[in-house]
Amino acid sequence: NPENEHGLGSVFFDGLTDAINTFNPIAEADDYGSVKKVVTEVPTASGNRIDLLIESDTAIFLIECKVNHIQNNPFTDYEAHIADKFSELKPFKILFCIDAKTTVKDWSGLSFSMYAEHVRTYLSQTILADSAKLNRFISFLVLNRNCIQEQPLSSAL
Repeated sequence: NPENEHGLGSVFFDGLTDAINTFNPIAEADDYGSVKKVVTEVPTASGNRIDLLIESDTAIFLIECKVNHIQNNPFTDYEAHIADKFSELKPFKILFCIDAKTTVKDWSGLSFSMYAEHVRTYLSQTILADSAKLNRFISFLVLNRNCIQEQPLSSAL
């Protein structure tokens, strides 16, 4: 949520829309709008749960996360839910996964690393523009340096 405690504004949403542009080049900035609401674990009428919904004034972002799992969610139920509840908004259906690959019809795969690359640009601009944020970020890095060391993918799984 751009207004949440993190104080980073729309950094994460802007990173998401930039990432979407990499696999959907016909999308334009106006297609995305401004974030109005972010909700997790959204129940459908069938009792299934959507991992994340981001509602903007012009679009609805339906996001499922699949890490080390088979992509066998009830995707048609999720699509029916947003078609019913958000018919006036343009849908973006994103499947977060390790390799950005999906065979789910009308869904786009997005890897966490690709998303992180796009967020990083906005995050660095935001942190460097505000000395208080920069100091908090440096403190976080120093205090957590042992926890955030990069590990090879095989040892992190």
